Amino acid sequence: MGKDVVQTYKIPIQKPVSTDWKTFGKVAGDITYNLIKVMNDVMTMNYVHIQEKFEYKNKTGENFNVEEHYGVRSYTTIINRTLKEKYGECEIPSDLLEQAVRESINVFNTNSLEVLKGNASLMVFRRDQPIPVRGRSLKISEDYTVKLPFLTKELAKYYGFTGVGKQSFEVQLKTHKNSKVILDRILSGEYKVADSKVQRDLKGKWYLLLSYKQPVKEKKMNKDRVMGIDLGISKAVYVALNDSKENFFIGGGEVSSFRRRIRARRKDLQNQLRVCSDNRKGHGRKTLLKPLNTLSEKEKNFRDTVNHRYSKKIVEWAVDKEVATIQMEDLSGISNGNSFLSNWDYFDLQSKIEYKAKREGIEVKRIKPDYTSQRCNECGHVHRENRIEQEIFKCVECGHKTNADLNASRNIAIKGIEGIIDKEIKNKKTSSV
Repeated sequence: MGKDVVQTYKIPIQKPVSTDWKTFGKVAGDITYNLIKVMNDVMTMNYVHIQEKFEYKNKTGENFNVEEHYGVRSYTTIINRTLKEKYGECEIPSDLLEQAVRESINVFNTNSLEVLKGNASLMVFRRDQPIPVRGRSLKISEDYTVKLPFLTKELAKYYGFTGVGKQSFEVQLKTHKNSKVILDRILSGEYKVADSKVQRDLKGKWYLLLSYKQPVKEKKMNKDRVMGIDLGISKAVYVALNDSKENFFIGGGEVSSFRRRIRARRKDLQNQLRVCSDNRKGHGRKTLLKPLNTLSEKEKNFRDTVNHRYSKKIVEWAVDKEVATIQMEDLSGISNGNSFLSNWDYFDLQSKIEYKAKREGIEVKRIKPDYTSQRCNECGHVHRENRIEQEIFKCVECGHKTNADLNASRNIAIKGIEGIIDKEIKNKKTSSV
């Protein structure tokens, strides 16, 4: 049986079919508001519980046993009981509540280590947080409508909904070339619906973030070939292979130039706001800030377009070279010293590379970025003075000289590079004693 990869596509909701926009907006808006509170409560409860376990371990020397302290096998049971009691009157369908709790716990588990280390803040879910919906609950019809299970029995009765599916809103999806192809393949059985989301953006428009399982294409691969990706400064992206000198890069000029124009335009607008006429001020803060909001939206759209184009080019090159594994740096603890990365949505770019790669059956691994820019790819010597300039790498041991981002990408492409670097660092410490 072949593997599947989960993809997500954003489809606008054109209109409600079984009700009007006012009713749909009221119910879905209330769910969004309440689920945000639920998910933030889950984050806080998990954080408090981790502190509880940590303090217990320090005090007794033993691991905290949830069953002994709370009489249940999992702390998730405590969370669910607390939330049902707290939000029992908020008309949240049980499936949506459980899915929100599950997602919040997953997000917390992913980021908890960095939070405890002090490298990240506890995540806060905000007003554009999507409503999570189980894939099994989404019923897509041939006329491209979908049923969203947003009603409790009490709400369905209140709004006069009866019959089969009375606890769901039926909405019409806005189809165009790509979304129509995806929906048709779901209807034909080629793709399968996965857990998805419904989101209202900051402008008040509603979307279905449709996730679906797509069969991975069988392609010829070299199981030992690894591609390393370095997101750099002199070059936006540098890509190299572990078993050859082949490489390519994408220059950072396009991004840097656009960012300079946006920065200059934003500065002009901010200066204009300080001296704008009383007439314009009279229209309120929203009108006053509209040009800046438009500029931010333009920047976001440009970034999304560029990251799609870059990721497409990178994965196409990997497929052409029969790459089996892509390795990228785990940039969750990135320093603000990297001007390109700190001003660009690198997580978005990495995510786009990852889902496009998995669609092609390519494995993606994240590695620690420690010392990949200081290690000489030729002799393996690690030293901070190897990076003599931002763009130039020159090894103080063997004299090897090359582009700094190319050198880093070649290190990242090496299988087991983290262990190799750790060993080199330990050897240096031992020899210096």
